[in-house]
Amino acid sequence: MNALWVRMLLPLVIAGCAADPIERLRLADRSYQLELTPLTWLNQAGYSCYPFAGTIALSNEVLDGELRHQSGPLYLLEGRALLAGALYQARLVNYMETVELTGQLTAAAGSGSWYTAAGCRGVWQATAIE
Repeated sequence: MNALWVRMLLPLVIAGCAADPIERLRLADRSYQLELTPLTWLNQAGYSCYPFAGTIALSNEVLDGELRHQSGPLYLLEGRALLAGALYQARLVNYMETVELTGQLTAAAGSGSWYTAAGCRGVWQATAIE
């Protein structure tokens, strides 16, 4: 009798548990205040590396938003935050350059690093907007 119960219930238990850990790792949709701070002050051509700031949104694992740096150009954020918040192909793009981001988001905050092909690099911090 015990073997019958195990054969009947075990697949149901496994099926019920299989999706649950994935859903717990998935970040809920939310917005963040994002700030990028340069660790280098000049790029390879001798131009300044600026800090960036703006608001981003996470919806269905897709990142979207706009950031500016102090000289004014607008950068659009594209990419994804996969399970457990790991950034995937996250970048800021404008007509002149691309800023690549790596790191991790959580429900409350996030952090990581960034770099450009021109040689600027730095760190980023994100804070969830309640």
